[in-house]
Amino acid sequence: MIKHLSLKYLDTITNFLEKKYFNKLISIILFGSLVNIEEESSTDVDLLIITSDSCSSKDFQRIRRDLVIIETKFFSESREKELSFFSHGLQRATGMFMNFFLCRLSDFQKRDFKVFNVNPFMAILLAPQNSVWLSLLNQHRIIWGENVFKQWRPLPSITKGDLVRSFIMNWLLATGALVFYPVYPPIAKFSMEAMKWSLFTWKNIYHPKKTLTQTITKYIEHGLRVERQALQGFMQFRRKKEVSKYFVLLSWIFVFLLHRSLFHRSYG
Repeated sequence: MIKHLSLKYLDTITNFLEKKYFNKLISIILFGSLVNIEEESSTDVDLLIITSDSCSSKDFQRIRRDLVIIETKFFSESREKELSFFSHGLQRATGMFMNFFLCRLSDFQKRDFKVFNVNPFMAILLAPQNSVWLSLLNQHRIIWGENVFKQWRPLPSITKGDLVRSFIMNWLLATGALVFYPVYPPIAKFSMEAMKWSLFTWKNIYHPKKTLTQTITKYIEHGLRVERQALQGFMQFRRKKEVSKYFVLLSWIFVFLLHRSLFHRSYG
């Protein structure tokens, strides 16, 4: 079952926001692996919290501060063990490993990528934005408030530019993890993220309604041996938080092979 800590964090955040900021709150959205019960291997909590546009800057910052305090109470011990100064900076630049994202309704409706607190340079040059929005649309649950997705304009399909940015972003992550792993083993978590977001791109093109676990099962059907080995290491990491032998190298190869296959099938 999903770890009790994640569920307790989710309940605490929801109850707190509803009680203290009811008049400023529009919606609380759970997305990612916890949306699906079968994704038992993941304990990540991904929340998108949307306020009204009338929420003042002062109140907006107060909400963010209160959410950080709650997050720190639940996850500070594990985060301190995992994150060095370098990896913490990478986390903030990419938006990875963050439990909540706070935005106003208009930014969500415009699909402004600052919703995810990503470095603007990263968002413009490296983030496969259409793929990220499709992942959010296809794997979410409204746990409080309005279904804000009804107000979205139609989503575009994934373009060649999205594939290029997906490859560059994830291959850079995998490369960085490969280089720094010998001196800082916890950075292997970025290898896992590089594989996960590469798989999301593949999923959004071929199997948008499937879960990540189902996507991996489908990918294994045609994957090369080295790709299957990488995926085995990926699942071991998610389930047991253990890094298998050569995982960071296999993930680096996997990201390259997956995107090569996408370009070949889409534009070859």
